[in-house]
Amino acid sequence: MLASTAVPSPALASASSPTHIRAVTNAIFYLLRTGCQWRLLPREFPAWGTVYHYFRIWKNFSGSFSEL
Repeated sequence: MLASTAVPSPALASASSPTHIRAVTNAIFYLLRTGCQWRLLPREFPAWGTVYHYFRIWKNFSGSFSEL
């Protein structure tokens, strides 16, 4: 299964501050792989609040992360 089919499009993204979805997914996979805390996410990734926001949306969208 392709990740692009499991992860819904970011309908709630803000036009004033675009967030790269690839960076968000990389951050989520980093968190899942390392087990670090949300607030200790390295600076190479988007802000932890942004990453957590997308994680909550995608998690509640028909279990898309369980499919990956």
